Amino acid sequence: PSFFSAAMQHVPDRDIRKQVYIGYLTRASEFTAEQLESKETEKKEGAPGKDNVPIINEMLKLRKEVSGLLGFNNYAEQSLA
Repeated sequence: PSFFSAAMQHVPDRDIRKQVYIGYLTRASEFTAEQLESKETEKKEGAPGKDNVPIINEMLKLRKEVSGLLGFNNYAEQSLA
C-alpha cells in the first residue's frame, strides 16, 4: 500500500519505521509483533484481537457459499463475471 512505502522512505525515526513494518507484516496474522520479533513460530495464547485467521476463514466460506447460490463454481468466477 502507498502508506507503507511512503513511511519506509520518508519517516526518519527508525523505531517508527520498525513499528510500521511489523504492523504491516502481522496484519490478518495469527502472529503477534512480539512473536515475529522473537522469531517464535508457536502461537501464543492470550493475545486477543491479534488473530484474524478465523474471521478470514469465515469470509472465505461465506464467499464460496454465496458464489454457489449465484450459480458460480467459486468466488473467482463470480468476481470476474
